[in-house]
Amino acid sequence: MGGSKETDVLVRDGYAGYEKLPMKQQSCWAHPLRNSHEEVINPEVSPEMKILHRKLKIIYDMLQEEADRPFDIGRRKLVYKEILGDLTGIIDTQYQAADSLRIKTRIKNQGETLLTALLVPNVPLTNNLAEQKIRPMVITRKISGGSRSDEGAMTHAVNMSVFQTIKMRNQSIIPTLRKSILNGISGRTE
Repeated sequence: MGGSKETDVLVRDGYAGYEKLPMKQQSCWAHPLRNSHEEVINPEVSPEMKILHRKLKIIYDMLQEEADRPFDIGRRKLVYKEILGDLTGIIDTQYQAADSLRIKTRIKNQGETLLTALLVPNVPLTNNLAEQKIRPMVITRKISGGSRSDEGAMTHAVNMSVFQTIKMRNQSIIPTLRKSILNGISGRTE
């Protein structure tokens, strides 16, 4: 992908289109855990789904515990091997109930991308931060009913990107925009 380095990791949801991208990927754990939870709170949940949900929560807790420790590749490789075995066990289990089969399929489709964060420093287990950052744009789109043209959608996306960047840098919006506009008009760069 343009602008990406070989060491970059895409932290993503379960959208299958990402699989073809030529870069390391970490599948977001929040999505399968949420789907698993939704299956468990269903009054008609199967007993095997309850067990599968507990297994996934235990695996996630193990991953999070390791992610909270200082990065030690030797230790992480051992944890990776152990948890990969746990995921393989889930994938190899012959579930009978439709609810557990749905979750198993999700885990199988994401496979080892659920564990990338163990082997690469500073990679989160979820894409929650990205989803929080895009939320204002989604809310604006829902309130306004969307854009009336491709150009309008692109303009809105660029504006939101600029505003989010300013916000993430803890800068004041108006002075930062004023300075950027004046520098752009005069041709200066800082």
